[in-house]
Amino acid sequence: MSEALFTAIKSGDLDALNALLADDPDLASASEDGVSAVLVSLYHRQDGARDALLAAGDARAAFYAAISRKTRAFNRARGRSGFLTADALAVAVALEPSIVTRSERRHVAVETRGELTRGATVVDWDGRLGLPPNARIVLDVDVARFEALVARALGADPGAV
Repeated sequence: MSEALFTAIKSGDLDALNALLADDPDLASASEDGVSAVLVSLYHRQDGARDALLAAGDARAAFYAAISRKTRAFNRARGRSGFLTADALAVAVALEPSIVTRSERRHVAVETRGELTRGATVVDWDGRLGLPPNARIVLDVDVARFEALVARALGADPGAV
């Protein structure tokens, strides 16, 4: 039954996935080659499958759902699938700078004295301050290579997911 679960996840077959989870909710915690069902859904950009697994999952799924809720909502509102986290992406770019496909140099500062905000990162996108660029802003990356780096870091075979 686990093979059917992962086939449904990878293909995005929500009817099959929901039927399997209704029959055996513990399948939400299944792993394939050491990779959790939720992680497989992320690798294959199957947001519907991920949501179904989180709804049926155990305490780990509930924890993941809670910590990723805002990011998933942000991406969904902008028509983005998948789940890129800034911290993991920053580490990946530091380790493999060649995954960056588009970036820009801009002046960046952290607001420390503002009335409306404190600690906010402020980017001078139009050069209005006349200050020299001091940061490289990553705008696009090779997502497949990023996902392979994450898979390797988590001990998964990137070719298997």
